[in-house]
Amino acid sequence: MLSMDTLSLFKEMMASPHDAASRAGAALAEHDDPRVRMIAEMWASQRAEATGDEPDAEPADDVSAAEVRPEPDMARIRDHIRLLTDHLRYERQLRHEMARALGACHCLGEDAECGDCGGAGTPGTRIPDRRAFAHFVLPVIMRMKQDRRRTAVSETPREPAGSEAPGERSST
Repeated sequence: MLSMDTLSLFKEMMASPHDAASRAGAALAEHDDPRVRMIAEMWASQRAEATGDEPDAEPADDVSAAEVRPEPDMARIRDHIRLLTDHLRYERQLRHEMARALGACHCLGEDAECGDCGGAGTPGTRIPDRRAFAHFVLPVIMRMKQDRRRTAVSETPREPAGSEAPGERSST
């Protein structure tokens, strides 16, 4: 979960022009969470693209150079961040549903620093949620059973046509 400091840095980065946004972006680029660093990097890259700068370039001290440079399309950047945020929210919800279906912690036991399980909440460590299990897992089990039946039928040995035992006659 993002701290209030991180959220306020994001807000400052989005709302502030030039120096304050650069400082906020630089602080977020050093964040412990790789997702926050990725968003800060994407924002810096988009901002640099919009202004024609290199992503790590310092703002010009020359006022005339700042006047020549176009302002970044902040609305486009905000829309993109909003889209990424919505996508992240959806993916997080889907992961939680899948974890409930598998009887696991929301981190699937992959986060040793998880406050809920400490990394021990792997699939099967909890009782699965029936509805989520029926939605996500049961169709896979049914498909595997179906494929197993097909494989068993196709692997059943068949006698080639006309291979009757000596002395036996075909009933046709």
